[in-house]
Amino acid sequence: MENPISYEDLAYIIRPGEKKEFKCLLSVDLKPGSYRIKKDYFLEGSDPNLNTQEKSLYVEFEVKE
Repeated sequence: MENPISYEDLAYIIRPGEKKEFKCLLSVDLKPGSYRIKKDYFLEGSDPNLNTQEKSLYVEFEVKE
């Protein structure tokens, strides 16, 4: 089965205190309900171990009729 959801994998540098807005274009029609989007990111710092730590952010949203 083909996955109907696609995305571009872009890298952004976001410094402490900065904000970055990400637009998410969904290629499917969503039925009314609650959904969640996950965005993975990596920490960068002076500690080499931090460069390999993957973290995730989640945003919940609702589709209404």
